[in-house]
Amino acid sequence: MVKPQNDEETGERYPDFGVYGGTQEDAAEEYKKFHTKETEEDAMYLIKASAPINSEAYANVQTQLNSGKIKLLIDERIAKAKLLETTAGKKMTPEKRAEYLKPFTLTSILREEMLNLREENEGINIILK
Repeated sequence: MVKPQNDEETGERYPDFGVYGGTQEDAAEEYKKFHTKETEEDAMYLIKASAPINSEAYANVQTQLNSGKIKLLIDERIAKAKLLETTAGKKMTPEKRAEYLKPFTLTSILREEMLNLREENEGINIILK
């Protein structure tokens, strides 16, 4: 994300994102070598992970997921069934179909991995295993 990207299908160019680091300016300095005139300044914030930050992030994600504010893609099996209901989907080669379904497959894997996490409390910190 710190380098410009080109969409191969549309040819659209996406600018690179600048990084800043709050108290970790030394680490953010490393990303300055990627800056161009198109850089979106301060688009990403660099955070060093720690137990309190991890606990807070996990609690926030759980809250947002449970409230419905974060929505994930549909399950890969449903996406495949819907794709195969279309004429274009039926005409796709297996490789093209796999490429189209990749985001749905990765989302299904993410969902499965998140459900497999076990939560333990260690003082005020949440430990995920």
